[in-house]
Amino acid sequence: MTQDHLIEARLAPATRTFDSCEPAHPERVVGTFALGGADEVALAVAAAAAAEDWARRSILERGEIVRRAGAAMRDRAADLATLIAREVGKPVLEAGAEVERAAVTCDYVAGQARLAEGELYASDGPAARALTWRRPLGVVAIITPWNFPIGLPLWKLAPALLYGNAVVWKPSEQAPATAAALHEIWLDAGLPAGALGVVFGEAEAGAALVAEEGVAAVSFTGSTAVGRRIAAVAAARGAAVQLELGGKNAVLVLGDADLDLATRLIVQGATSYGGQKCSATSRVVAVDTVYDELRERLAHAFGALRVGDPLAAETDVGPLIDAAAVARAQRYLGAANSDGTTVVVGGEPIDGDGHFMRPALVDGVAPGSQLAWEELFAPVLAMIRAADLEAAIAIVNGTEYGFFTTICSSNVDALLELAPRIDSGIVKHNTVTTAADPHLPFGGWKASGNAVPEQGLAAREFFTRTQTLYFG
Repeated sequence: MTQDHLIEARLAPATRTFDSCEPAHPERVVGTFALGGADEVALAVAAAAAAEDWARRSILERGEIVRRAGAAMRDRAADLATLIAREVGKPVLEAGAEVERAAVTCDYVAGQARLAEGELYASDGPAARALTWRRPLGVVAIITPWNFPIGLPLWKLAPALLYGNAVVWKPSEQAPATAAALHEIWLDAGLPAGALGVVFGEAEAGAALVAEEGVAAVSFTGSTAVGRRIAAVAAARGAAVQLELGGKNAVLVLGDADLDLATRLIVQGATSYGGQKCSATSRVVAVDTVYDELRERLAHAFGALRVGDPLAAETDVGPLIDAAAVARAQRYLGAANSDGTTVVVGGEPIDGDGHFMRPALVDGVAPGSQLAWEELFAPVLAMIRAADLEAAIAIVNGTEYGFFTTICSSNVDALLELAPRIDSGIVKHNTVTTAADPHLPFGGWKASGNAVPEQGLAAREFFTRTQTLYFG
């Protein structure tokens, strides 16, 4: 049975379909889905525009629906985690943590309903006053990738809906079943069907959604190249754009670092979900005095990782998303060997069913090489030696990306001392690069985003516009 698009409008039977398959068992089909394009997008935007009642509801009522959606995710956490593990290959324990993180996001966003909606100002005249408040944008488009199929959409959906917008969502074609499950949760929580439409499809549907005149804003997470095209199309028709793009995130290890702690957070950041995160640790920049010892520790830790079935609780690293991802990682590792660098451990594709490879630790990477510069989206960690702190900072900043940097040092002041010199939107101290809190702004600089962060109160700034009222 084919899952049709989730739009409050009667559609003709799907003429084109696609299958979602398990990365661990590519012959297993998770589901068959309608393949949408410009026609389906136009229907979805029209249906969302007609959902005017949603914006007229009290923000407290909308907040209660957001809260109930989070509670429903907790109630269905085991089933959702299993679905995520099957559809995108994320280890089931990590998938469960993603579901809980999504529920926490709903908790936080629901609480925003009780914040002040505006401010009161004096105006000209003895009794005149002026009031500002936040109003919804109208119809907003959300386009999300496959790597966080529950957590990442919630960062966008929850605040967009709380503030009275109607949403048309184009999930990744590699995670449609999870998107359908999330849509069902929202409807069960009390969201009117017109307020959230889902169009399944590939790049054609995403491009049509960005170009649709009825869409007031676009929030996109994905590759830098696609994000730049989206920004150009949306800007040409005056739509607001929020971009969360690629990363080449570094852990900077100083001479006074706790190497046990550094090893743990580097391995977690580099290999959780096979490194398939914009926040993944893909570079280690270590000063010369600790470099060799850190390399030995990391080699041992990488060699001990268990690669296997994402549904098994003991699995550390599951499959990559598809065969192309494995092949791409192999090309980069092959180029690394020809550059005189050394693959210390791992990197081999695993024969048999599924898109598996062993996490790779690469030593002696040059700062300007492909492994140091380009985003891989794979469990490949590049080690770069720095002569001293000044050289290390230059290497950390020496890519087009600027998302996450972690500083490993026993000096608690290192974060405040060094952060002003690091070109990253998020800088941490002795903490894994891949963690983030829902109440704090989340976004990268340079090629990692457009300086319009997600989450926290930044979400209200993006998903609303200010209206000023003058009283005589």
